[in-house]
Amino acid sequence: MATGQGSVVFNFGSAPGTNVVTTEVADSSISGTSKVEIYIMGTDSTATHNAYEHAILALGSLQLTPIAVTAGVGFTAQAATMLRLNGTITARYVWAD
Repeated sequence: MATGQGSVVFNFGSAPGTNVVTTEVADSSISGTSKVEIYIMGTDSTATHNAYEHAILALGSLQLTPIAVTAGVGFTAQAATMLRLNGTITARYVWAD
């Protein structure tokens, strides 16, 4: 069962965009042994991508990975895709020890 949760925004920049981005997530409750999972909800949206686009990306077009977890600080999240995206995408995360 998840101990904590939150959201993260990935910014792929302005057109033409890019296909790999990272962002730092501040969550001081995360420990060095925490297991983090990042996922997309098809109901989320941003100013540049609506819920339909989030739902399509959730089908597997976008790989979300926590690449570094730092106790008492948070983690680095990476979004990678074969597509060239621009704008922002919202994701959610959960973690547990």
